[in-house]
Amino acid sequence: MPLVALGWLPDIGPMKTAEARAKAGQPVPDGGEEHALQIDTNYDGQSPHLLNFLLPIASLIVATWYFDIDILRGVIVALAVTLVLIAVQRLLSFNDTFDTALEGFKAMIMPLGTLVAGFSLKEVNDVLGLTEVVIQAVQPLMTAGLLPAVVFVTMAFLAVATGSFWGLFAVAMPIVLPLAISMDANMPLVVGALISASAFGSHACFYGDSTVLSAQGSGCSPMAHALTQIPYVLIAAALATGVFLLIGFL
Repeated sequence: MPLVALGWLPDIGPMKTAEARAKAGQPVPDGGEEHALQIDTNYDGQSPHLLNFLLPIASLIVATWYFDIDILRGVIVALAVTLVLIAVQRLLSFNDTFDTALEGFKAMIMPLGTLVAGFSLKEVNDVLGLTEVVIQAVQPLMTAGLLPAVVFVTMAFLAVATGSFWGLFAVAMPIVLPLAISMDANMPLVVGALISASAFGSHACFYGDSTVLSAQGSGCSPMAHALTQIPYVLIAAALATGVFLLIGFL
């Protein structure tokens, strides 16, 4: 990502097309208006303050940590802080404030629906035992040297197929880690392979939470966002597989 952001790595595939379209003056793709957030840029002569962005974000992080990583309570606290900031600075009237909040809720209905469907698919796969079945199927291929690479490729496939990223740990670790111990494999490398597979799925799965929310924020469909990520994550995955193989045998 730093290489792409700095322009050292050229735009590839759908991302190149999207960047060219944006430079031509069309940041939102054709048919993407329904996904774009409608932002009112009429500030009535008032200049925006960076504090109005930083303070709610900071309160979200602090409150989430304070409530034992309960992000729902953190969001409620951040929303309350935002309302106080608006009221103190008189940025919006009482009615406009809550009308704007409701518009924000409405803008998130479709992304939340996609996430609920993704979570439902995850639960179905968990009940069916898909992760355990796949691990047992590839177990004959697992040797001490191959284990990190096999774990990475297998878990990456499962992350995309199930829409479950960090949740894979709860299912995979009790199976993979004892296997790594019995084979005397490189334990930090195996754990790193699991984490890398989760990161791969988070970028590549079009109905994953990070993809859906990123697409909503950038004004495009989840599928369009995922397609722009695929070339980059495949390059990263190929490099990661090679590194896991190299270090695994060393």
